[in-house]
Formats: sequence, C-alpha cells, structure tokens
Amino acid sequence: KNPYLDVSQPGSYLAKLSSGCDSAFVFYQVGSSSIKVQVQKDLFEIKLGENIQIDASVSNSGNQTNFQWIDPQAGSILCTTCLSTSAQPFNDLQYIAIASNELGCTDSALVRVRVKKDRNIYFPNVINPQNAQTEGNGYFYASGDPFTIIEKLSVYSRWGEKLFENSHVALNDPYIGWNGIIRGQAANPGVYVWVAEVLYLDGVRETFQGDVTVVR
Repeated sequence: KNPYLDVSQPGSYLAKLSSGCDSAFVFYQVGSSSIKVQVQKDLFEIKLGENIQIDASVSNSGNQTNFQWIDPQAGSILCTTCLSTSAQPFNDLQYIAIASNELGCTDSALVRVRVKKDRNIYFPNVINPQNAQTEGNGYFYASGDPFTIIEKLSVYSRWGEKLFENSHVALNDPYIGWNGIIRGQAANPGVYVWVAEVLYLDGVRETFQGDVTVVR
C-alpha cells in the first residue's frame, strides 16, 4: 500500500510502520516555506524603440532563490536573471518574473508593455540646394521616428535615370540626403522622382515614393 498524510501545518509528525508483529516509529519534522514576487511597475506604455527599466523584488523564507524573467521577445531583456534590468520590447507583450526556492515554492508576477508604433515619415516635396549650407530645406531627406532606418533612398530623373542613392541611414539627418548635385553639377530646377525603402525596429518594411521639386 501507499499510505500518505496531507500536511497543512508545520510541526512534528509521528508515523508508525507495522509489518506482522514488528513495528517501528518514524518522526518527521515539517517546516513552513513561502516565496513572494512583486514588481515595482506592472504596466508600461512606450513608443517603439524606447527602453524601459523593469524591477522585481523577492521575499523568500528559504535559503536559496532562483529568479528569472521570461522574455517572449528573445533578447529584448538585457539580463534575464537580474531583479532590476532594462528591456526594449518592439511589440505589445507580457514579461513574467518568476522565482522559486529549494523547498519547491514558486511565485510569479507580470509586467505588461504596450508599444505605440508611429510609422509617420515626412519627405519634403521642395528643396532649394542653394540653402544646403545654412538651412535644412537644402537637402532631400526623411524625418520622423529616430529609431526607423532608411534601407535605401534613391532619386531619379523623370526618365528613370538614377541620380542619387544612399543606404542604411537614420532619419532626421539632412547630410545623408540628396543635396541637388548630379555628378558634381547642380541639378536643373524641375521635378525629380524618389523611392525610399524603410525598415522599422519591429521588422516591418514599407516602401514610400513620390516626387520632389528642385528650385533655385
């Protein structure tokens, strides 16, 4: 047989073992154990690309604590075994702080993150290259969320000839854009066509296209 006793309180317990005419007594000393996980902040609302600080604390009646953050976006947490660490989530998600001790007790707590994704990018429709040294409107470049990457920015003539291209550049930097120069010469005033391939931090890709007018 497999007799058992469900113990709900700490204390000393006596078990009698019998086999025929023989018997023996076994004493059990049962102690209590508990573990509690708490997070300092359980809800974040951030913009795509921002970092957050996530903090947890553990109360443990045992002698050993095992702690870990469960990261649904692998690599987004800087240190998964640290009570306090930073994280950069790209999507809405839940981080789980989980702790256990050597006595088998386990507890967990949730940190929810909501990520606002601003995919608005601005491309100018008029540039004046004569202002390139003193004013931003002397360059054709993209502006918007600083964490967005322009994988490729190309400018063409109306007949499809490629006049300018730059790759893997950040937004909001005029000097990586087109300054109205074609093969060392100032572009004639007129309308030019552009195409931009954009990569967002969460892996989404998007293509923009339009035209820009050069004035002098």
